[in-house]
Amino acid sequence: MHPDEYKLVRGKKLLRRADDGRRVIVATRDGIGVIVIFKAASRSMIAAKTKQLAVGRDELPDELHVFVREPIERLRSAYQFFVRRPPAGEPNDNMSWEEFIDRVLDGAKNVHWRPVTEVLATVNRDDVIVHLFENLESEFPWGNLQRRNVAKVEYDVDMTYRADELRTMYAGDYALRGI
Repeated sequence: MHPDEYKLVRGKKLLRRADDGRRVIVATRDGIGVIVIFKAASRSMIAAKTKQLAVGRDELPDELHVFVREPIERLRSAYQFFVRRPPAGEPNDNMSWEEFIDRVLDGAKNVHWRPVTEVLATVNRDDVIVHLFENLESEFPWGNLQRRNVAKVEYDVDMTYRADELRTMYAGDYALRGI
């Protein structure tokens, strides 16, 4: 396994392990499950007084939901979280947005940017109810969701950098979003 699959910034162990393709968490309450997609309000869902289930180990509820975020926006969120998160209010310039996107497109694996369609393939259910991330507050199945871990500062990045390749990589996620 390539070392870049474990970390994104040299000298900092930001990612403890590579995504092995099997890690899927389902938050469940009252017989309803929400598939947790990292960088799409995952901490908020887990904290919503839910029980966490692991696909393949636990029996999943009959009703399953997933919230699909715009893929390039989700990547920007992951970038800000891992690479640009300033420890003392100043940007960390260890990696540019372009370097980050290059690594993602070169195959660096992580649950924070794993396509939602790959997660759904792991769940292996064709009856999952798909919602747009933008509708999270109004369509979350357990009512009001208290948002956690929301970035206070958004860094300006070139969202068009290699965008066509990213759209190809996330074609399934865009299809889930109806695009």
